[in-house]
Amino acid sequence: MRVIDHPGCYKTGARVLILRARHKDGADGLRTLSRASFNDVEFDQHLNDLVAVMRPNERIYASAGARDVPKAIRLFKERQLAADYDTDGAAFYRDIEGRWLSCLMDTKAQAEKIWLFDCDSAGDAERAGQELAGLALSPYQYPTKSGAHFVLPAFDRSRLTEHTRDLLHDNALMLWAYS
Repeated sequence: MRVIDHPGCYKTGARVLILRARHKDGADGLRTLSRASFNDVEFDQHLNDLVAVMRPNERIYASAGARDVPKAIRLFKERQLAADYDTDGAAFYRDIEGRWLSCLMDTKAQAEKIWLFDCDSAGDAERAGQELAGLALSPYQYPTKSGAHFVLPAFDRSRLTEHTRDLLHDNALMLWAYS
């Protein structure tokens, strides 16, 4: 298992951590565990707890950008009211924690727009790195299991080539651990 040591700025504020199993990584079954943290101490505790229960072929991600709690609360209330018109209005309340975490992770709840370029090969990482450098951008970069991630604040994406634009995730999840 590998745990990535990211700078503390990626732990502060409201964040969502997600342990996820994926078939494409060779996991036998799918499982997802999520936790919300609201400061760096909680973040470290949740990360340690998820690492402790991590199985082979699972990964731990966390939101790259802090979440705006008042925006997430507003979205939660909107979804709560909308659930009154569902066939099973009580279903919303049977998964209340999941609904809250979903609102925190919604793109509308981002405190600031952070992008992640997910390069699944060394070639993609090299091309994206060169292109971002050519645009005078200095992303935070870290290696992943098969390539690299570049994290940086949003900018005019029309400045990118189509290939690099295809690597862009605008609701960025940073990789924190993998097995």
